[in-house]
Amino acid sequence: MHFKRHYARSRRVDAALVATIGRPYLMAALFKLPHDCIVFLTPMLLKALIHLLEADEPNLAEGMLIVGAILATGVLQSLCLQQYFHRVYRVSYRVMAALNVAIYDKSLVITNTARPRPRPALASNPSPTIRTPALTSTNPDPDRC
Repeated sequence: MHFKRHYARSRRVDAALVATIGRPYLMAALFKLPHDCIVFLTPMLLKALIHLLEADEPNLAEGMLIVGAILATGVLQSLCLQQYFHRVYRVSYRVMAALNVAIYDKSLVITNTARPRPRPALASNPSPTIRTPALTSTNPDPDRC
């Protein structure tokens, strides 16, 4: 991936991501388009099959053609959807890796003065209401504690 090259040129994460993964994601979308078209085609084929079966004398060759078309559209729909998800997942893992690298590189560049200083925890600051054992002792002679 050419994320570093695009990020170094534009210094904008969104522009670098579009320049880097735009083409693979577009190719994945080209597999999604036939799937979406087939989703609308299948009910039309079923309607044609129902009309054929309701006819007085159904034509066997035409019925087999419609059933074959339903089978072919189902297989094509499954293949297109599988390829779409495969490509989208590959692109998303590449994006995740590129963003992790960019964030890691950015964290190496930050100076020590720009980093937030760790603040002491509240438990390390004793409250004035906490009594020490010497003050709460019932021993009247403080030298013998």
